[in-house]
Amino acid sequence: MGAVIELPCNIGDPVYRVFFLKGGEGSHICKYRCAGIHIADKVTRWKREKPVQYLVLRTQEGHAVRISMDELGKEFFVDRAEAERRLRNGMPVFG
Repeated sequence: MGAVIELPCNIGDPVYRVFFLKGGEGSHICKYRCAGIHIADKVTRWKREKPVQYLVLRTQEGHAVRISMDELGKEFFVDRAEAERRLRNGMPVFG
């Protein structure tokens, strides 16, 4: 039996991206739509294998954007209230 992964959202759900200015203060929020979820145990790329987990987002203009699920909670959010909170609080320092 394989591993169980809890998905952060469903296909068709909104995903919000918070944009920041150079100084770290919040600028605005863009809404995307989840168009796909890609999960693989091994993807060979440049002679290395590693697991991948990413969301495929669709912009309002119809473009596809891929983001790692690791980006959720940093600049991408599945909850509008969380995105607005990050926008108000500015860009956090990671690392």
